[in-house]
Amino acid sequence: MMHCGARLLLVLAVLVAAKAGTAQRPGNAQANPTPQLPDNQARPGAQGAGGQGEPGEPAVIRGRDPSDPNWVAPVRSRPFAGFPAFPSRLQGLGAYTQPPGTAPNPLQGLMPMPAPLLPVVEEENGWPAWARTRDKAPLPFAADLALLVRHGDRVWFTTGGDEPFVPLFFHDKLRTLGAGATVEVRQVGEFELLLHSSSRLVSRGLATIRLQELGDAAVHLVVPALTHLRLQVSARKHRIDLPDGSRLELDPASQENAEYDLVLERQVEPGRLGGRATITNFGTVPVAWHHHAGVSSLAPGEQVTFFLQPPAQFFGSPLVSEQVSAQTEGADLVCRASAVGEVRWSGARFTLPAGASVRLSPQQGELVPPAPKPALPADSVPSSNGVGK
Repeated sequence: MMHCGARLLLVLAVLVAAKAGTAQRPGNAQANPTPQLPDNQARPGAQGAGGQGEPGEPAVIRGRDPSDPNWVAPVRSRPFAGFPAFPSRLQGLGAYTQPPGTAPNPLQGLMPMPAPLLPVVEEENGWPAWARTRDKAPLPFAADLALLVRHGDRVWFTTGGDEPFVPLFFHDKLRTLGAGATVEVRQVGEFELLLHSSSRLVSRGLATIRLQELGDAAVHLVVPALTHLRLQVSARKHRIDLPDGSRLELDPASQENAEYDLVLERQVEPGRLGGRATITNFGTVPVAWHHHAGVSSLAPGEQVTFFLQPPAQFFGSPLVSEQVSAQTEGADLVCRASAVGEVRWSGARFTLPAGASVRLSPQQGELVPPAPKPALPADSVPSSNGVGK
């Protein structure tokens, strides 16, 4: 019994000595000590036993270290309010020194007042500032010149005459062109034409545009091919010839505050149909469209479809009949041929053998039969010997 008690006392003494040595050994502190805060500083997010943080915060906040038993509030950051915005062409920014003879601002205490802004220097009359470059020669700016800006892919141009087409590479984006020059995209590409203090033309896709005339008062452009074309016109009078032989005539000086904004877009359809395109007027004034049948006024917000190829033979829209009698039957118009005759209407032509007839049914309105040709006077009827009676 005495031996068991002695052994028990020996084990207790060893444990007490080991614990005392561990506590006195330097550099062996607790793995996760609790940080000691001053009495006047409360631990964030740990108010009271419930661990309730500031108003509006959740009751339980995850700690930075899972082994840390003390809950801590996340680091707050100010929400992003956007980059600072300054007026365009702001000068004098960063003048922190106080100009002589200027009293300090009482609202800012010891902060000096900023230097007054310098007067804005008017820019030189020329192409837009984004089109100018420092390391290149200055671009000529004149009424008889246009600025070609390459935006993407391969754009070709020629200055006219016997000069060949030259591509604009990725490092060559600006070029001034005169009358007679032609710009084209043979596959895919995008370019822009800026005219002297007046118009802006942006083209995407396959296109061909020729600068026929660049004068002080008028501009003439020829567009043999297009895919997507946007034209904004101002100042000078413009004429744009389209692939089908029709043309657009724009005269900003004829109306006050006239804004011309046209979009010409080719329709996606098989090439065997010849191709069609639309003209949409996004401006504020009507646009005159001269075509084979006459002149049409395209009002703001209206759109018209036209063919990209000129007609082989134009017949017009009025109803014309030869050797054919036309009679109305209700809303329809029936044309009967007493001999071999022909009926032309709305661009279509019908050849009728003797005794045949064709019925025309209108979708809107009424079909008006052609007016009979006036009979010749009896005095003007030629006789058998070629002399009038």
